[in-house]
Amino acid sequence: MRKLITPNAIALLFIAALPLSADQSQIVKQVTEAVRAYHDGAADNGNVLRVIYFTPADVEPQADHEARLGRVMLDMQAFYRDEMKRLGFGDAVFPLELSDGKLKVHLVRGKDDHTQYKHESGGKTVREIRAALGDTVDLDHEHVLIFHGMCTKRDDGSYFLYAPYYGDASSNHVRGLCHAADCEMLDPQLLGVTDRRVRYVEHYGKFDQKLGEFNTKYLGGVAHEMGHGLGLPHNSQTPQERRELGTALMGAGNHTYRNEKRGGKGSFLTLATAVRLASHPLFTHSNRGRADAVSCELKDLRFTHDGPTLKVAGKVDASPGAYAVIAYNDPDGRSDYDARTAVAVVKDGAFELSSPCWTKGHHDWRLTVCHLNGATSTFRFKFNANDKHEPDAGYLSAQWLRRGPEEAMRSGETQRAVQLANALLERDDLPPLVQQQMRHLLWLVMNTSEPVRPIDAKGDTVHVSDLEWKSAKVGWGEPVTDRYHFDRRNRNPVFLEIDKRFYPKGLYAHAPSRYVFELGKAYKRFTAIGGLQDGHADIGTSVFIVKADGKELYRSDVLKGRTTCKIDVAVEGVEQLELIVESGKQGNAHCWSVWGAPTLHR
Repeated sequence: MRKLITPNAIALLFIAALPLSADQSQIVKQVTEAVRAYHDGAADNGNVLRVIYFTPADVEPQADHEARLGRVMLDMQAFYRDEMKRLGFGDAVFPLELSDGKLKVHLVRGKDDHTQYKHESGGKTVREIRAALGDTVDLDHEHVLIFHGMCTKRDDGSYFLYAPYYGDASSNHVRGLCHAADCEMLDPQLLGVTDRRVRYVEHYGKFDQKLGEFNTKYLGGVAHEMGHGLGLPHNSQTPQERRELGTALMGAGNHTYRNEKRGGKGSFLTLATAVRLASHPLFTHSNRGRADAVSCELKDLRFTHDGPTLKVAGKVDASPGAYAVIAYNDPDGRSDYDARTAVAVVKDGAFELSSPCWTKGHHDWRLTVCHLNGATSTFRFKFNANDKHEPDAGYLSAQWLRRGPEEAMRSGETQRAVQLANALLERDDLPPLVQQQMRHLLWLVMNTSEPVRPIDAKGDTVHVSDLEWKSAKVGWGEPVTDRYHFDRRNRNPVFLEIDKRFYPKGLYAHAPSRYVFELGKAYKRFTAIGGLQDGHADIGTSVFIVKADGKELYRSDVLKGRTTCKIDVAVEGVEQLELIVESGKQGNAHCWSVWGAPTLHR
């Protein structure tokens, strides 16, 4: 097996160049020892990062593409190697496929002319590459970077780039794929050029930049998307790291790559990123355990906080074994690009981790377990932080406690869900929210009542979710009441929650959706809370609409994030009530709409 870690003297030399804390240095040491011990004695897997060059049928490769891409990839390789070394992981880096000492580039001609390809054509190009290189490159078991020669130089000297440019989100330790754009002006030798400019048009608009800035952006894009192709998620830098090192590559570092060549702050790898790469098969040069089935269970999690710092301790039962746990703390906004990380080693199956919280409001929080074979297992949580940035550790505990019954329910194991819920309800320390939700879970399993016609319902107030609808449709899954839509394939939440508030009564209404009820003029008012189910991505939006006998009574603003709308409209004399949700945008991705506590009043 190739050497994973250089001698300690070399590692310590580069640790001294970065102000790693004593705890961080200890993490590097323990991670190194654990990974090296697991892969010790394994044969060199011979795996390399493979480079493919794709062009439409009527387009020639960009000028000098093989030599330029050789320089590009050697620069990327040096960047990753230098960063791993700086963090104490020695010369660990991905190897490149070479032929006669030069980068091996596999050329594929597309089936169609350039008019049939665009930025969104990654899937199409992959299918054509599979057909062309099926016996040469295994896209299902190798790590591959695809350069697209989709760049046209116009008569006015500007460039039009229409290439796919993103990483495959499903990339992992077994296989990885990413797309990048090529242009004749793409060359690391031009990073320091400030006296020449380049004008170009891409999917984000028109740009006029110094040639060095263009290369920072596009070479940085290659390095960033290649990170995704290796299975890396986004993560950001701390204020201290920004001052001393620049911008994390897997955050916005694709815009600062090699800025130091022009006197600025460049890009770097965070400790969390390096810890994940330490076990990647391209970095260990070992296939030990690579094909093994992966399992992981967290046990006995305990959440507390010390001021703005969230603390968690627990145990890991993993196969292959786990060597580290990484927390990704991601506040609302900017997708996950601003997620800050904290790392803890797993020792004797246990870990303790401190994750600082630097802003108030809603946070997505992920715990990623790093397996010794390069695999990862991720567990997702939500919490809010108050004005003092103090995280709601109690709510995290509630999520953790309900995870077992909720997972059993999603899997169709209703009796197991009942057993686990009853076991929780016997605890004296069970948080009130979990008590409510476990009782509701039991009600969902045991309830046998049929919906009633609105005109036959009894009482001054009536839950709409108890009523028979005339028609119902939703934008994803099936219409359901008093819970979120889930099945064995779509492992969605069980409980209806909007902005951390639990709604036992409600309607699942993924946009575009429409519920129609025949009221028979039996009611005077309709009230509800509209919002997006907790757990949706930032791209989710919804517009809530109430119609009575075809007339629009209410239309909300476009709701995003944790925003909600409070609905209270008169329905006296109404025969037909329509509850409609539109996406508020093109498409309906993550438009996880919920009618919370929809109620009719007599």
